[in-house]
Amino acid sequence: MTSLLSLIAGLLTGTAIAFLGTLTATAQNTKPSPTDLRFFTREGKPLPEEAFQPIRINASGKSETMLDPYKITAMAGHFRITFSNQTSDPAGGFNHPQFGEQRRKVIIAVFTDISALIDRPKTKADTVEILAICNFRRDGTAASATAVYGDSHAAETGILDGGVWTTLNTGKDAFKFMPPGKPTFHGIVEINAAQQFNYDFNTSQFYGVDIYSVLLHECFHMLGIATFIKPDGTSITNNKSSGYYTRFDAMLRIGNKPLIRRYNEMIASIFHIIPKLPCKHFKRRATELSLTVEI
Repeated sequence: MTSLLSLIAGLLTGTAIAFLGTLTATAQNTKPSPTDLRFFTREGKPLPEEAFQPIRINASGKSETMLDPYKITAMAGHFRITFSNQTSDPAGGFNHPQFGEQRRKVIIAVFTDISALIDRPKTKADTVEILAICNFRRDGTAASATAVYGDSHAAETGILDGGVWTTLNTGKDAFKFMPPGKPTFHGIVEINAAQQFNYDFNTSQFYGVDIYSVLLHECFHMLGIATFIKPDGTSITNNKSSGYYTRFDAMLRIGNKPLIRRYNEMIASIFHIIPKLPCKHFKRRATELSLTVEI
């Protein structure tokens, strides 16, 4: 348990990397154009279209977008949550007449409690923007959460942090200086309305799935406890080069051997050999690292 808490503390309070720095091509010191950028989830999947919709907060405190004039928006500690009106739930998702408000309250509670664990920079503390989605799916899932990741199609390699981690640790919007076409949100959380949930997070006796516990677990993935390593040892982000790995990947061990080393060699997998790649060090200095296999 101590090791896990230390790992979480390291992820939440580690030396920050400017997110924009990871978007600069390794071989060329040029800013990427909008067509060069790609944004994806922690599973390497494209973002939903809604993640790119601009937000305006009106006088009543509700957000306004081009497609949904009046989404519900709520502050929860360091996070601002925008609850989507777009849903496959026939009963209305976050606007469900019986469960809509309960769904919103439990998400707000999770992010409020997480905020109590995070000590952010005192200046320029930009809000972390979260998109909350409620869909109806018969796939057995309860909830999911991901940070928004971005890179260029040149597939730069090294350690890549998500928008949530970067905004929390630097105090600056991770996407502020990106070209037009950037995402509006730093993270996305989704719940599955097909499940029977317990929404009362103040009770220990309930039927169904405790959505507070599930969301708390999922939101730590959003904060950075996530891997880019595929079963064959390659990165989910690889394109023309070896691809990115996460800060969490750099902390993984098999026995006393790290899967990824930041010095003379890197081990991406004990099953797969990956050639040399230029890797961004935690201080944003390019360091030539090689990947080898040790068993």
